[in-house]
Amino acid sequence: MKSTIKKFNAQWHLAIAQFVLIALTSCSEQMFQARVIDNQPKDRFLSATYNHFEGGVLFKDVEFGLKVLWEASFKNRQAYKENLGFFVPDGFLILPNKGNTIKRSRLDALPNQTGNNRLFVQFEGRVLQVLGIIHTHPDIYSVRMPSPGNDYQYGYLGIHNYVMDHLDLFDAYKDSGGNEVYERLGSRNAISRIVLNTPRDPAHIDLAFLPNDYAREYRSDLIPVHTGTQGAISWLQAVNKP
Repeated sequence: MKSTIKKFNAQWHLAIAQFVLIALTSCSEQMFQARVIDNQPKDRFLSATYNHFEGGVLFKDVEFGLKVLWEASFKNRQAYKENLGFFVPDGFLILPNKGNTIKRSRLDALPNQTGNNRLFVQFEGRVLQVLGIIHTHPDIYSVRMPSPGNDYQYGYLGIHNYVMDHLDLFDAYKDSGGNEVYERLGSRNAISRIVLNTPRDPAHIDLAFLPNDYAREYRSDLIPVHTGTQGAISWLQAVNKP
């Protein structure tokens, strides 16, 4: 009888230990998953909703466009693809992501051209000046900081490249000496600190450098406005109010 009791106690203690282990493991997994999928779309595949931005998608509401840029980088709560967008005088333009991967996004997904120390992109028969560039890093295991070379495209034109990841918003640019520099602006939502190139007066933009198949249209009502470290997004919003 004594040995039966001991055997029962041993089995009971083993059962309790297994229960505690399972509870701790489950808690750990839930905490990790919550950290990974925080602020991610819960039940939709946003990239498909926008047809993977085929032909480019222009958002007059810049803040909403930035939210779409991030959320469309995921599918079923998992990293899907990097997405890339241009800040333009008309708002925020997300480029097609067909050729993108979890670690790479394409700047040439829409035809673009440089001239007069500016970068231009062709969209729906129009030529728009690129004021800034931003792309996402949805892979939580990737390096958070901007990558040398790759994340400083067109920095020699004074264009800032922004990198948005799970925790951060980085600003990558080239200083007056041509050196690659990056700065953490804050959390992913710190968009008020984005700096954009001052758009040039259309009357002074020489579009003769563009290929013949580029439209020669450009916003005739655009007034050059200096945008400093604050207010760039709010300026774009004001310009593009209906």
